Amino acid sequence: MSKTGELLKNTLILGLGQMTTMLISLILLPLYTVYLSPSEYGFIDLFITYIALLIPIMTIQLDRSAFRYLVEARDDNIKKIKIISTTIFTVSYVVTLCLILYLIAGLFFNIQYFSIIPFTIVSAVYSGLLLQIARGLGRNSVFAKGSIVSGLTTLTATLLLVVWQKLGIPGMLISITLSNVVSTTYIFFALKLHKLIKYSAQDKSINREMIKYSLPLVPSVLSWWIINVSDRSIITIFLGIAANGIYAVANKYALIFMAIYSVFDMSWTESASLHINSKDKDQFFTRIYNTNLRLFGSLGAILIAAMSIIFPIFTADQFSESYNYIPILVIAAFFNSIVAMFSVVYIAKKLTNKVLATSITAATINLVVNLLLIKFIGLYAAGISTLIAFFVMAIFRGYDIRKYVSISYEVSVIGRIVLLYACVVSCYYINQPIINMLSICIALTSAYLLNKTLIGSIFQKGASSLRLKFANRSI
Repeated sequence: MSKTGELLKNTLILGLGQMTTMLISLILLPLYTVYLSPSEYGFIDLFITYIALLIPIMTIQLDRSAFRYLVEARDDNIKKIKIISTTIFTVSYVVTLCLILYLIAGLFFNIQYFSIIPFTIVSAVYSGLLLQIARGLGRNSVFAKGSIVSGLTTLTATLLLVVWQKLGIPGMLISITLSNVVSTTYIFFALKLHKLIKYSAQDKSINREMIKYSLPLVPSVLSWWIINVSDRSIITIFLGIAANGIYAVANKYALIFMAIYSVFDMSWTESASLHINSKDKDQFFTRIYNTNLRLFGSLGAILIAAMSIIFPIFTADQFSESYNYIPILVIAAFFNSIVAMFSVVYIAKKLTNKVLATSITAATINLVVNLLLIKFIGLYAAGISTLIAFFVMAIFRGYDIRKYVSISYEVSVIGRIVLLYACVVSCYYINQPIINMLSICIALTSAYLLNKTLIGSIFQKGASSLRLKFANRSI
């Protein structure tokens, strides 16, 4: 199978899980906005935000390291056992230490939902870790099914605990915990990890090598946390927890974009790691980068244009202000996807220190711009600061990766995408029914024109596969 075909196959498999999760997230959004007040939703969003901060610290990013090292050890069963065993036990030691510190903190501070929080965090740690191990082993179908199981569990538990029992925030926390526990259990048995985890297989040299790789990713992830999430803390301090709920709903729509991109990103990281030293890497990377610029540039424009239809369906009236901030956050998500595409080169080359340096710079920009503007333009400051931070990081990383991969960009395509966004965003804020329909038509037509080669190729491959399938049946 060709490199591109392999990438497409992995993307489709991973996409099954991510698209199901995204669909469930969309279904849950109106439930959240109806059964939770802006303050309650703001609290949950802030809590999830801080979990995103704690997990990289508790895992020392060894889940990412396990994925990268398992990619190279798929044909070596002994090394696989050493990598998985070393990762699982090292993370478990750190998690145990953190739990002890948490219990001690509980003696001195009044922590809200004290008994639920540790279960939520620990379940998230092991769910994320096992998902990365599945990817590292090349078991993308297990990864996809694990994501589906997690999403379905979240939906069921939310309906029972938040909608039916009306438990509010505790119900949400229990739902998140249950989804992670069920997903972790499924992946554990699907991968038969009881055969791959051995206490005696822990290897100090592998542990040192993996930690050397993963440690620079910890402050890097914290920097990403500042870019993505410091907005919530600043909003809560300056504008209140209800304002954070409004912003969280707006950001939820931008996360649809990132959820779709993450499908590609997971398979792209794997393909890039496997082929980073190939002779034709420049041509391969150029083809993939330009294709994704067209594809995800179109996706962001379509999402903005379609908000006039989607937003009223999935959002309660009390969150109507969120509509104002969505285009800025979607464009920021588009630049985020470009940053992620460039970051794959660093991951593939094991240059995690490069990820660290650029992430810290962007985090600083985000924080400073946000603090400077928040008093003058309110919630717009959070979106604008995030957009600027990702834009600067995309420019820097695009320039820096030329040391490792030579990529030829299609300048005319970039110009067409800029013009497309200017058009749909202008129509968005005019917000008249006829103009909104015109915007949708423009976005869809432009998406087809930008991606007609890719669309034709997919249909051609699909038709060839069907012909081959029927031919084999006739034989």
